[in-house]
Amino acid sequence: MHFDGGCGLRWRLSSRRVMSKGILEAEEQRLRREQEDLEATQVRFTAREVPDFVKKPIYERMRKAEEEKRKRSREGFAQKLVADQKPFSFVERERRKKEGIRQSARNARRSDEPRPGIFRAKPLPTQMFDPAARERALEEELYRR
Repeated sequence: MHFDGGCGLRWRLSSRRVMSKGILEAEEQRLRREQEDLEATQVRFTAREVPDFVKKPIYERMRKAEEEKRKRSREGFAQKLVADQKPFSFVERERRKKEGIRQSARNARRSDEPRPGIFRAKPLPTQMFDPAARERALEEELYRR
Protein backbone atom coordinates (compact mmCIF):
# COMPACT_ATOMS: atom_id res chain seq x y z
CA MET A 1 0.00 0.00 0.00
CA HIS A 2 1.12 3.48 -0.86
CA PHE A 3 1.13 6.07 1.88
CA ASP A 4 0.88 9.78 0.91
CA GLY A 5 0.37 11.31 4.34
CA GLY A 6 -3.39 11.41 4.19
CA CYS A 7 -3.65 14.76 2.39
CA GLY A 8 -4.03 13.40 -1.07
CA LEU A 9 -6.85 11.06 -0.14
CA ARG A 10 -8.89 13.71 1.55
CA TRP A 11 -8.45 16.04 -1.39
CA ARG A 12 -9.55 13.39 -3.81
CA LEU A 13 -12.59 12.58 -1.75
CA SER A 14 -13.60 16.22 -1.30
CA SER A 15 -13.28 16.97 -5.03
CA ARG A 16 -15.50 14.04 -5.88
CA ARG A 17 -18.17 15.18 -3.48
CA VAL A 18 -21.52 15.67 -5.09
CA MET A 19 -22.99 19.10 -4.40
CA SER A 20 -26.64 19.67 -3.73
CA LYS A 21 -28.79 21.75 -6.06
CA GLY A 22 -29.05 24.71 -3.57
CA ILE A 23 -25.29 24.82 -3.11
CA LEU A 24 -24.79 24.82 -6.89
CA GLU A 25 -27.23 27.74 -7.33
CA ALA A 26 -25.61 29.74 -4.55
CA GLU A 27 -22.20 29.13 -6.10
CA GLU A 28 -23.49 30.26 -9.52
CA GLN A 29 -24.93 33.45 -8.01
CA ARG A 30 -21.64 34.17 -6.26
CA LEU A 31 -19.74 33.67 -9.50
CA ARG A 32 -22.22 35.86 -11.40
CA ARG A 33 -21.87 38.69 -8.80
CA GLU A 34 -18.10 38.46 -8.97
CA GLN A 35 -18.27 38.63 -12.77
CA GLU A 36 -20.58 41.70 -12.61
CA ASP A 37 -18.30 43.42 -10.10
CA LEU A 38 -15.32 42.70 -12.29
CA GLU A 39 -17.11 44.12 -15.35
CA ALA A 40 -18.21 47.20 -13.40
CA THR A 41 -14.68 47.97 -12.31
CA GLN A 42 -13.32 47.48 -15.81
CA VAL A 43 -15.73 49.97 -17.44
CA ARG A 44 -13.67 52.88 -18.71
CA PHE A 45 -14.52 56.38 -17.51
CA THR A 46 -15.39 58.74 -20.32
CA ALA A 47 -15.76 62.44 -19.55
CA ARG A 48 -18.46 64.50 -21.17
CA GLU A 49 -17.51 66.84 -23.94
CA VAL A 50 -16.77 70.42 -22.90
CA PRO A 51 -19.79 72.66 -23.65
CA ASP A 52 -19.46 75.19 -26.46
CA PHE A 53 -20.07 78.23 -24.27
CA VAL A 54 -16.85 77.45 -22.41
CA LYS A 55 -14.86 77.69 -25.61
CA LYS A 56 -16.43 80.98 -26.70
CA PRO A 57 -14.21 83.98 -25.90
CA ILE A 58 -16.92 85.98 -24.09
CA TYR A 59 -14.51 87.53 -21.57
CA GLU A 60 -12.16 88.70 -24.31
CA ARG A 61 -15.08 90.29 -26.16
CA MET A 62 -16.15 92.08 -23.00
CA ARG A 63 -12.61 93.38 -22.43
CA LYS A 64 -12.35 94.59 -26.04
CA ALA A 65 -15.69 96.38 -25.74
CA GLU A 66 -14.57 98.08 -22.51
CA GLU A 67 -11.29 99.11 -24.13
CA GLU A 68 -13.12 100.56 -27.13
CA LYS A 69 -15.46 102.47 -24.83
CA ARG A 70 -12.46 103.87 -22.90
CA LYS A 71 -10.75 104.91 -26.15
CA ARG A 72 -13.87 106.68 -27.41
CA SER A 73 -14.32 108.55 -24.13
CA ARG A 74 -10.63 109.58 -24.08
CA GLU A 75 -10.85 110.79 -27.66
CA GLY A 76 -14.04 112.69 -26.85
CA PHE A 77 -12.41 114.37 -23.86
CA ALA A 78 -9.32 115.20 -25.92
CA GLN A 79 -11.44 116.74 -28.69
CA LYS A 80 -13.43 118.75 -26.16
CA LEU A 81 -10.22 119.97 -24.51
CA VAL A 82 -8.73 121.00 -27.86
CA ALA A 83 -11.95 122.81 -28.76
CA ASP A 84 -11.97 124.67 -25.42
CA GLN A 85 -8.33 125.72 -25.61
CA LYS A 86 -7.47 129.04 -27.16
CA PRO A 87 -4.43 129.06 -29.41
CA PHE A 88 -1.41 130.31 -27.50
CA SER A 89 0.39 133.26 -29.02
CA PHE A 90 3.99 134.09 -28.15
CA VAL A 91 3.60 137.45 -29.82
CA GLU A 92 0.74 138.37 -27.48
CA ARG A 93 2.75 137.29 -24.43
CA GLU A 94 5.74 139.35 -25.48
CA ARG A 95 3.55 142.38 -26.10
CA ARG A 96 2.05 142.10 -22.60
CA LYS A 97 5.53 141.78 -21.08
CA LYS A 98 6.76 144.92 -22.82
CA GLU A 99 3.62 146.81 -21.78
CA GLY A 100 4.16 145.76 -18.16
CA ILE A 101 7.77 146.95 -18.26
CA ARG A 102 6.70 150.31 -19.69
CA GLN A 103 4.00 150.66 -17.03
CA SER A 104 6.44 149.92 -14.19
CA ALA A 105 8.90 152.47 -15.66
CA ARG A 106 6.15 155.15 -15.68
CA ASN A 107 5.25 154.32 -12.08
CA ALA A 108 8.91 154.59 -11.04
CA ARG A 109 9.10 158.14 -12.43
CA ARG A 110 5.99 159.16 -10.55
CA SER A 111 7.24 157.74 -7.23
CA ASP A 112 8.96 161.08 -6.46
CA GLU A 113 5.56 162.73 -6.16
CA PRO A 114 3.50 162.02 -3.02
CA ARG A 115 0.76 159.55 -3.72
CA PRO A 116 -2.73 160.56 -2.68
CA GLY A 117 -3.81 157.09 -1.62
CA ILE A 118 -1.05 156.41 0.97
CA PHE A 119 -2.36 155.71 4.49
CA ARG A 120 -0.87 157.76 7.34
CA ALA A 121 -1.95 156.84 10.87
CA LYS A 122 -2.67 159.56 13.41
CA PRO A 123 -0.52 159.51 16.54
CA LEU A 124 -2.02 157.83 19.62
CA PRO A 125 -3.17 160.16 22.41
CA THR A 126 -0.75 160.44 25.32
CA GLN A 127 -3.53 159.69 27.77
CA MET A 128 -3.53 156.06 26.62
CA PHE A 129 -0.09 155.49 28.15
CA ASP A 130 -0.81 157.42 31.39
CA PRO A 131 -1.45 155.09 34.39
CA ALA A 132 -3.85 157.59 35.96
CA ALA A 133 -5.98 157.56 32.81
CA ARG A 134 -6.39 153.78 33.14
CA GLU A 135 -7.52 154.12 36.74
CA ARG A 136 -10.02 156.82 35.78
CA ALA A 137 -11.46 154.57 33.04
CA LEU A 138 -11.90 151.72 35.54
CA GLU A 139 -13.57 154.06 38.01
CA GLU A 140 -15.98 155.32 35.36
CA GLU A 141 -16.85 151.75 34.47
CA LEU A 142 -17.62 150.95 38.11
CA TYR A 143 -19.96 153.94 38.38
CA ARG A 144 -21.81 152.85 35.25
CA ARG A 145 -22.68 149.54 36.82
